Amino acid sequence: MALASLQKSRAKAFHLLLGNKRNAKGVTVSAEDENSIIMQAYLTELVNNIIKQEKLLDYYIERVSGRKKSLLGKGLLTALRFGFYFLLFDSEMPEYAAVNESVMLLKGKKEKGFLNAVLRKYIRDKSQYEPSRSGSIKDIAIRFSHPEWFVKFAVGKFGHEKAISVFQANNSVPPVWLRLNLLKSDRESLERFLKSENIAFERDKDIDFLYKTYKIRGLLYKKLFEEGAFYVQDKTTVLPCLYLDRFEGSDVLDICSAPGGKATLTAQLLGGGGRVLCIDRTAEKTRLIERNARRLGLHNIEIVQCDFLKNCDKIGNRLFGKILVDVPCSNTGAWRKRPEARWLFTPSRFREVTGIQKEILIKALSLLAKNGVLVYSTCSVLDIENRDIVLDAINRDRELELTYEKLTLQETGGSEGGYFAAIRRS
Repeated sequence: MALASLQKSRAKAFHLLLGNKRNAKGVTVSAEDENSIIMQAYLTELVNNIIKQEKLLDYYIERVSGRKKSLLGKGLLTALRFGFYFLLFDSEMPEYAAVNESVMLLKGKKEKGFLNAVLRKYIRDKSQYEPSRSGSIKDIAIRFSHPEWFVKFAVGKFGHEKAISVFQANNSVPPVWLRLNLLKSDRESLERFLKSENIAFERDKDIDFLYKTYKIRGLLYKKLFEEGAFYVQDKTTVLPCLYLDRFEGSDVLDICSAPGGKATLTAQLLGGGGRVLCIDRTAEKTRLIERNARRLGLHNIEIVQCDFLKNCDKIGNRLFGKILVDVPCSNTGAWRKRPEARWLFTPSRFREVTGIQKEILIKALSLLAKNGVLVYSTCSVLDIENRDIVLDAINRDRELELTYEKLTLQETGGSEGGYFAAIRRS
């Protein structure tokens, strides 16, 4: 990418973060302009990585400058984050360029001078500013740029070594999983297409209709995608659908369905028969499900817009033999894809979030038919949102039994973290 294009992307990323936009969503590019697609990819990666490393970057800013970040102007703080990110993580950028590019983001002469001095001070003696490796919760949180509350939980739950691997995974580049739509295409066609686009891929060893790749630049603008040959869906979110598919039943209720990944896979697994009733509460979300179902050529999906906890007249007293429930959560299993969530979600929200999770699951279980199976899932790795919610629900009803549960931890080069549990009514 040309220098001018890089600088333009950096300036746009700077203004996104300056404006409190915590990710690069909504920044669109032309499908016909290859350079714009490359710029979009670079912009997204830059914004997401700076958000991921925010705690570590702020540590360096305060340590080197001698000032609390709260005393720095918003523009100066954001530009300093860019500068330290370039110095610490962009191995292809020379140090002088890291300083110059960061200075260019600012307008005021005084701020430019301050930023320049701080970055050059760090360059002169990097070793004295490195964060401690004491192994304390606080120091681990700084080194791996995670909230202290999550570090404390992960180390206590998974042990030091496994917890570190989770933090490293959260800071890594996420692979992209392509789910082949066998109703519209086949393995040979998809693999031939990926090879023609010079996109390296691996077929998953466990699920033969899943492919893992990293470079999908412009892939979603291609004809094969538009024709519904594949859907982008992480492996962890496929597992609940495959488990539910083991059981008899052709009608499935999918609660909190958007964007429709689980719903469309479930409909696909039904072979085009049966029926999946999708529920979500906003028109934007139901339109998204509809678009995905239409693109994938699925006609056995019914979509209802309603607030499941308040008023869903179309369900009434109807019972279902198979139910999927994917509740809102902390996203702690998907922080590398949603980096802003690690800073926006705090323990003070647990009571509110788990309260909603309990309400949704209890009401969903009231719609579960005799001998039916409900699969509850989250993209969280926290017990408080997973097993604790499930056990609370089944302890209220003697007819319910927890028959299976699976926690997946995020891995570098692997899938995201998440949880699902199967509950059966006797």
